[in-house]
Amino acid sequence: MAELAGMLVGDYFLLECLAREGQVAMYRARPTTRGGYDVLLRLFKPPFPDPTNFRSHFAAEVEKVWHCHHEHLLPLFEFGTGDDLLYCVTRFPEMETVSQFLKQQPERFVPVERVVSLAVQLCDAVQYLHSRGIVHGNIQPSSIYLRDGQDVLLTNHGMRRAYQEGEPLASLLDEGNAFYVAPEQSLGMVCPASDIYALGVLLYRLLGGLFPYDGGSAEEIIWQRTNNALPSLYRLRPDMPYAVEEVLQKSLAKLPIHRFASAYEFAQALLTAVTGAYTQDATTQEPRRVQVRSCRTQFSRNHAESLLALPHPQCQ
Repeated sequence: MAELAGMLVGDYFLLECLAREGQVAMYRARPTTRGGYDVLLRLFKPPFPDPTNFRSHFAAEVEKVWHCHHEHLLPLFEFGTGDDLLYCVTRFPEMETVSQFLKQQPERFVPVERVVSLAVQLCDAVQYLHSRGIVHGNIQPSSIYLRDGQDVLLTNHGMRRAYQEGEPLASLLDEGNAFYVAPEQSLGMVCPASDIYALGVLLYRLLGGLFPYDGGSAEEIIWQRTNNALPSLYRLRPDMPYAVEEVLQKSLAKLPIHRFASAYEFAQALLTAVTGAYTQDATTQEPRRVQVRSCRTQFSRNHAESLLALPHPQCQ
């Protein structure tokens, strides 16, 4: 996407580009019709041709998000279209993101109690979205703001996903951070369990100071996630309750069916783990294989078909 700072999009003057992810760019912008404040404008430029009909889904997805009101979600102001661009607008949060917080964090490990508090708030917001048929699909530190360093505010939700209960799911736009993308999402599918996976990666990153799978490219990360067992976080941080490790193992299962059934269940397991009462169900152990959207090999196509065939209530 070309640099558009200094241009007008609808009634908004684009001041600066804050981030880019695939076909999505985030800009700080200022309304031309009224002054005194800035907004956060997400600019979408779907690829052409549009195989998943993103444009036709956009208005419906915006409508769902428009009606979302939750203490841990950044509300939507407005949306619009122009030429080959689509955009949505929220207020500009004058606070730091979790990404900025991590860069300024002097210690490698964030205290367990603080991590759990942030994770439970995020689970509450994600549960709310899922109950309204919205899959976030892009949970990562840059999508989470910290209010007074304690309360979370989740943004960048919805607007690019077609999700109907019991139907096949499609990823409508190439967006997201490879570190946080679930195995099925990298194959072009997305479901509520994909958000559980992203929350698990975020929890691992906050607690351990690193990612469960790391590499120099998205393909290398996907290869590691497909072929390697989840590295033990407890070995890096023995001060953490071991039960938290078990919660992480389940949230980061390679197959959606082996993860927590809901964000609410994830939060409850995490809270129970820090009190020392959580025990992992032996039936939740997952197999060790899976695979990416940008790397369409014969293996990935075959594996996508096998994932779609799984009798999973959330990701069919």
